[in-house]
Amino acid sequence: MRYVGAHLASLEFDVAELAMRMDMYPNFAVEIGGRTRYLMWQAHGKVRAFFIKYQDRIMYGTDMGASTGFNDHQRREQKERIKERNGQFARYYATDDEIPFGDLLSSDKPVREPVYYVTGLALPKEILKKIYYDNVLKWFPGVEQDYRD
Repeated sequence: MRYVGAHLASLEFDVAELAMRMDMYPNFAVEIGGRTRYLMWQAHGKVRAFFIKYQDRIMYGTDMGASTGFNDHQRREQKERIKERNGQFARYYATDDEIPFGDLLSSDKPVREPVYYVTGLALPKEILKKIYYDNVLKWFPGVEQDYRD
């Protein structure tokens, strides 16, 4: 049996602690789910090494979506926030850029000024492909049918 811990199994504050679990349970994988900002706060080398070592057991995902209770204007704003946030996260994983990063939300209001800067992980394309696509197919057999129809 396989298990997937959503939101980095709620161990997003310490990839070393998460790595211990992954070493103990080889049938355990994790999904990132909006926890990237917590990875950004940790030592760059430690996080990059974690992604390289467990590249076959990490999946990108999010539970953030545009609410059906929003009016059209609110829904457009929410979609823009999602697009902006996912763009920042993709840049963090794919490049070694110095990225200005604020939490993008403070007291439910957007924050446009960066609070701090982080250096991207510059993960190889092969690892990015696994995280964004291949691992989902591996850990959730049959899911590709949902994307063909």
